[in-house]
Amino acid sequence: MVASAENKQVNILIVEDSRTQAEQLRFILEKNDFKVSVATNGKEAMKLLSNLTPDVVITDIVMPEVDGYELCKKIRNDGRLKEVPVVLVTTLSDPTDVIQGLEVGANNFITKPYDESYLVSRIQYLIANTALRKNSKAEMGINVFFSGQNYFITAERLQILDLLLSTYENAFYQNRQLLNVQKELTDLNTKLEDMVLERTAELSTANDQLKIELAERQRVEEEKIKLQAQFHQAQKMESVGRLAGGVAHDYNNMLSVILGYTQIALQQIDPNSALHRDLQEVLSAANRSIGITRQLLAFARKQTIAPQILDLNETVAGMINMLRKLIGEDITLGWHPASDLCPVKIDPSQLDQILANLCVNARDAIIGVGEISIETGMVSFEPEYYLGHTKVVPGDYVFLAVNDTGCGIEKSIIDKIFEPFFTTKQVGHGTGLGLSTIYGIVEQNKGFVNVYSEPGKGTNFKIYLPCFRGGVSQAKEENNAVCHNGRGKTVLIVEDELAILRLTSRIMSDLGYTVLTANSPTEAINLAEKQVGGIHLLLSDVIMPEMNGPDMVVRILARHSNLKYLFMSGYTDNVIANQVSLNVSSHFIQKPFSAKQLAAKVQETMDSLDFSS
Repeated sequence: MVASAENKQVNILIVEDSRTQAEQLRFILEKNDFKVSVATNGKEAMKLLSNLTPDVVITDIVMPEVDGYELCKKIRNDGRLKEVPVVLVTTLSDPTDVIQGLEVGANNFITKPYDESYLVSRIQYLIANTALRKNSKAEMGINVFFSGQNYFITAERLQILDLLLSTYENAFYQNRQLLNVQKELTDLNTKLEDMVLERTAELSTANDQLKIELAERQRVEEEKIKLQAQFHQAQKMESVGRLAGGVAHDYNNMLSVILGYTQIALQQIDPNSALHRDLQEVLSAANRSIGITRQLLAFARKQTIAPQILDLNETVAGMINMLRKLIGEDITLGWHPASDLCPVKIDPSQLDQILANLCVNARDAIIGVGEISIETGMVSFEPEYYLGHTKVVPGDYVFLAVNDTGCGIEKSIIDKIFEPFFTTKQVGHGTGLGLSTIYGIVEQNKGFVNVYSEPGKGTNFKIYLPCFRGGVSQAKEENNAVCHNGRGKTVLIVEDELAILRLTSRIMSDLGYTVLTANSPTEAINLAEKQVGGIHLLLSDVIMPEMNGPDMVVRILARHSNLKYLFMSGYTDNVIANQVSLNVSSHFIQKPFSAKQLAAKVQETMDSLDFSS
């Protein structure tokens, strides 16, 4: 997006208690030439506003002491600030967010993660609208004559009405369709009465034709309603996915620190001491937490994967013995593979997650003895099938089905089972992430899931994956080489999270590197320009204030042409690919990482090209 020249004259106040979110928003706005100030909470914002009159205030709703609603109300009650547009940051998952925001005088709403084009256009619109109101002697709006009374509706209220009306547009659309059908029925009845008077002998034939037409119209209307419901469900799951991905990113940053320092401490303590055992418990908890973030990223379709071309029957057959141990001796496990399956392309570890989660859920649904059966097969979906299923692309699919004789799923909750943290199990007997993980994995691999269940009669999950027309690949052997020795080499570490900066500095120092650290891209560029002895490796976060990591690397490469670089982020390479100018996929490590994982990735990066001392 090309920033407008007028943006340079616009002052925006951001009120956000999350430093990461505030900096991300600041980055987007300053990229578009807006002037930005930041307050970490509503109380601090009010202090700033005592000497500042911004053009727009963008504030989070949930904050300590003074929340977004209270801040908006205070601005509206201040004679100097009452015309300043206020934008609330909300999930819009609950209509009461919008209603309460309108009651306190909010002008607009945005959601996280921020859509840059929408955000900039909204700010420009609000500023232009405010300018029009200030330059007009009379308040802008329209007169409406209703029920003997004249009402004046302001332009601002018209905007609010438009927002509310668009929220319920689909409901009105369905009502209009029903009214149209009712009108058509009335017209048809009138025609039938005329036919009885003029042409009695042909009434039977005409009546049959009308029934056929009405039946077809009813079928089309039911199909539309079904598609609309699927569309709304997909929208909801997408919104929850964005939230899950954002939470996992922030959580991964903290886990990197916990994991790294715990491993460093364990290397320095007597393995037989009580403190060593305590630290092992911390490490174990951190590793379990990493599993939770991976499940959240799987649901959000944002985890790093390594797809391979697989024979589904061969892969599942290799898991059967493990699955039998997983479900226990009281439950019979049946395996029914179909012949001549086409290959599929999927990360084998993802397939392990799908089968393990489905079999554990099936086991928990069975009381006493029972049966779980796994089967595979192939199916082709024609374009006609696509009309009734929003996620299906016509073509050939392989399916993996897991059936159980358990208690089944109530119809009232079947639409919620893929949502993160939704569970029907007792407290302590499930995280509610199993099925959401499956949903994300299948979506990421361009497939879809069908569920059929009846209470008391069991459940059938069917996973459909598109056929891959090609050969079957072999898994890569893991690199167990000794970690790279950094003696004689210099590494520059750039990270805006100080805790992670200190951790990575410690790890790289232990590997023998001479370490330079920078807390921002500007500081890193200055260090690189002054460094006489050369820099051999740049280890950098991707998303930072001022500029992103890849853009910073381009600047530093101009002076240090032999520089190797490795990026780290709580986001994944496929998520950040659209936000940066440099390809990061082959120079990337996902947070959280252990000291051993970082050392191995550094070695891989350093060995990819020869270096001069």
